[in-house]
Amino acid sequence: MSANLLLVEDDPLIRRALSARLRKAGHRLREVGDVRSADEAVRNEDFDAILVDFRLPDGTGFEVMDRVEERQQGTPCLMLTAHGSVEHAVEAMSRGAFTYLRKPVDPDELDVQLAKALETVGLRRENKRLRRLRSPRQGAAAFLGVSGAADVLRSTIRQVAA
Repeated sequence: MSANLLLVEDDPLIRRALSARLRKAGHRLREVGDVRSADEAVRNEDFDAILVDFRLPDGTGFEVMDRVEERQQGTPCLMLTAHGSVEHAVEAMSRGAFTYLRKPVDPDELDVQLAKALETVGLRRENKRLRRLRSPRQGAAAFLGVSGAADVLRSTIRQVAA
């Protein structure tokens, strides 16, 4: 499944390695190296998932996650860090990280966790689409319109169908 991803990583070597792997897997990728650039990216583009380093030159991955939640609620963030501890992982998860990966990131683990994140996004979008179709203003109601005449027509259809 091809996805539009944001990679927030300040280390150019790690960013290049992750970028190459993600692009090889067929994903579209925007790369940035700090909180400010991540904020701008999230304001201007929708992402399917975000991979974010914890320590950035101008802040933390938590700040990026907060901005993502404000602007693109529900977009999964995969936290990457070389400075992890159990307490840090617990905090990341409690603050909404989809998962927490220690550097150096195991490529197979990254693939598995990213696939899970993208599957979750896909299920959420499908659920939202189906709920909209069930809404009274969608489906037949959207086709017939919302008016007194449309209400009479719907009532007649229900009577004839019965």
